[in-house]
Amino acid sequence: WVRTDSPDSGGIRCFTSREGFLFASTGCSVLRSTDGFVWTLSSALIPQSPHDALVVSLAANDSIIIASTFGSGVFRSYDNGTSWEQANGEDHVLEHGVVPAVFAWGKNLFAGSVSGVFRSSDNGTNWKIASSDVRPAFYQFVVADDNLFMAAQWGGIFRSADSGAHWTQMDSGIDDIQQFHSLAVSGSNLFASDGRLYLSTNSGELWIAVDSNLPSKAGVTAICCSGTSVFAGTGWSGLYLTTDNGSNWTSVSDGLMDSVWSIAILGEDVFVGAAHGIWRRPLAEMTKIAEIASDTQAVLFADTGTVNVALAGDSAQYRADRIDFVNNSSVTLVVRNAT
Repeated sequence: WVRTDSPDSGGIRCFTSREGFLFASTGCSVLRSTDGFVWTLSSALIPQSPHDALVVSLAANDSIIIASTFGSGVFRSYDNGTSWEQANGEDHVLEHGVVPAVFAWGKNLFAGSVSGVFRSSDNGTNWKIASSDVRPAFYQFVVADDNLFMAAQWGGIFRSADSGAHWTQMDSGIDDIQQFHSLAVSGSNLFASDGRLYLSTNSGELWIAVDSNLPSKAGVTAICCSGTSVFAGTGWSGLYLTTDNGSNWTSVSDGLMDSVWSIAILGEDVFVGAAHGIWRRPLAEMTKIAEIASDTQAVLFADTGTVNVALAGDSAQYRADRIDFVNNSSVTLVVRNAT
């Protein structure tokens, strides 16, 4: 992992992208980057108010970037973060509110607050209550199989088939509902975390735990998917990758020296938002590690550089001029095209 040129304070809670720009939240501000390596504060910070304006969620559509906060409602930018304005509705329905999550889906924006789920069809100029069926604080929205799902603090997982007008709690298989804070979609599979990690293969009808092969008490803090590659970030044990829906997990934390707060896959790279900045690593590099870890015989194609290998909890390191084994690993390596 490589630490990018980003602030090392405030913590990175979320990411989004639009029109070639990458965005990340830190404290009461939004960072912007065009290359993923150098991050700068938006030229105009989100306007401050007498209330706390901690930025906790970002989303984007064809027209705007939208940011939600703890204490000051919602803000939007039409110029990719150069300037920001409040977007709490003409009747100020979200102003001074705690809005833990925003989400863009088609022509609609959704905002989850302690008062319910709000929906806007005009980029936040007006917000209407979509549903007050459930009223815990909502932490994340995703879409799977044309259904809208949300993770709720102390409320579990909810599903809506009518754009947020009605919600059904979907918690079968979850014995002890805790603070759900992360959702991710991989094809037709849905992952959710409340510290533990769960998988549903049938639109939330049934959940099973898929974290038995993660370190004990790792505490999953974030999830992100790209195809069949599913990443799980933890507070104390780094980042893990599965390509078989959680049956096996491979550590991909080499060089990542921070707790994981958020994960995003943007272009060909994986970004980790951490307590002290933003980290970056090529996606293909980590999926190759997972492929090697799933085999009893590993075939490496490399002339230079380092490839980390994890097999059944053990690890080995290959360089162009040597192979080092750790923890008495037992594995056959066939090395080609190497000096």
